[in-house]
Amino acid sequence: MPQWDEDRQDWVTPPRAALPPPKAGPRRPLIVAVAVLVLLGGVVVFLRQQEDDHGRQGTPGRGATPSAAPGTSRSATTDASSTSPGAREPGALPDPCAPVDAHAAAALRLSLNPSQIPSSRPPGRRMCAWTSPESLNFSLDYSTTDVRTSPEPTPTTVRGLRSVSVSDSGMDGCTMQWPTSFGKAYVFVWSGDGSSSALCGEAAAFAAVVAPNVPS
Repeated sequence: MPQWDEDRQDWVTPPRAALPPPKAGPRRPLIVAVAVLVLLGGVVVFLRQQEDDHGRQGTPGRGATPSAAPGTSRSATTDASSTSPGAREPGALPDPCAPVDAHAAAALRLSLNPSQIPSSRPPGRRMCAWTSPESLNFSLDYSTTDVRTSPEPTPTTVRGLRSVSVSDSGMDGCTMQWPTSFGKAYVFVWSGDGSSSALCGEAAAFAAVVAPNVPS
């Protein structure tokens, strides 16, 4: 509608209001779209976190203790590994040096002499040897099988022993033998210089000393 312009002293038509720029519309749809994208991103992050937590629970990490297998227990494993050190396994031969402790060795005036033990022995045998100041050699032999002696052993009597036999080889030595839980025990005495003739008496005395400490 024309209006009177004082400056121009004329009727003029006022300019029209500026129209909004093309394609300019409400911003609400854009805000909604952004909110939906943010929500979807949060859902994805949450699901990945759940998967990671589940994977860590299923796989033992450092310092984690895995569960015992079905049908087993930790106490069984501990019991199996708690065998006393030095305990003799079933079927193994005991130590033939043990029956002569330091007190007995001193009383008999014997000293260990490993050089009198053969370097090679058949399976199922263990030996220990001692030497006296009179050059007498004593050995205690544990065997799971019979050891052949010559002459053939004959029954004899030794204090503290039953079913003991002797094999008298004269100057070559004397053997006492008796049955044990693991097989047989053999006491053999021989002279290092061939000067002794009472070897069977020495063998019987030595067998009487060690017999109480030999597993029966």
